[in-house]
This record gives sequence, C-alpha cells and structure tokens, in this order.
Amino acid sequence: MAPFALFLMALAFFHTSEFCLAALYNRRDLGWRSWLFSRPYCVAMLAACVEHAAELRWAPFLKLPAVSRLGLAAVVAGECVRKAAMAAFAAAAWRFFSSRIAYEDELLASFFGAPYERYRSTVPSGIPCVP
Repeated sequence: MAPFALFLMALAFFHTSEFCLAALYNRRDLGWRSWLFSRPYCVAMLAACVEHAAELRWAPFLKLPAVSRLGLAAVVAGECVRKAAMAAFAAAAWRFFSSRIAYEDELLASFFGAPYERYRSTVPSGIPCVP
C-alpha cells in the first residue's frame, strides 16, 4: 500500500478513535473540538502533504520503503502506548479514589456520626463502581 494512503489511514484511525473515546466518556462536551482538529494542526497536516508531494516530484529517491515501514511501526507503537496509557490512568485513578473515598468515609462517619451516615446513604460517590 502507498505510504501516503497509510498516513491517511493512520490519521483517520487516530482521530476516529479519539472521538469515540470522547463520545464514550465525555458525551456532555462532545462537539467539533472532540475530533482534535485545530487551525495549527490543520496547517501542519497540510504542510506534511505538500512536503510529501514535493519530495515525490523533485526527490523521489528520498522515499525509501524501509523508512516508511519504520514510520508505520512507530505510528502503531505510539497508538498502542497512548491507548494503554489511557487505560492505565483510568485504572490508577479509580484505585486511588476508591481507596481514598473509603478512608474518608470512615473518618467522616466517626466524626459526624448518624447525620453523615444518612447523607452517605443518599449521595453517590460519583466514581463508577464505588458506592
């Protein structure tokens, strides 16, 4: 497959996956900005396309298949690391807050007693799977 087509596919995958994550976890703020397109970003992508076209026209010897394969491997590895980092952050944040909420609930219950117990029974923590 042509390197430019792979570039466009990687770009489409990145932006679509980021939008899907935003739609899944932040539907309230979903909008055009969720696609992660900004004016400077679009200018940079346009410059990349112009550079690619200019190299194809005037310096095709610079387009080495090994460099394209290395670039594709870097893109795939980067996406894997990025998605794994998001999952790891979510797990670490949940673990921290779940233990912190349990600890603070215990302290607040010992300090305020029955009024806090009544409050706690009616108000959720706001953290998924943490009562």
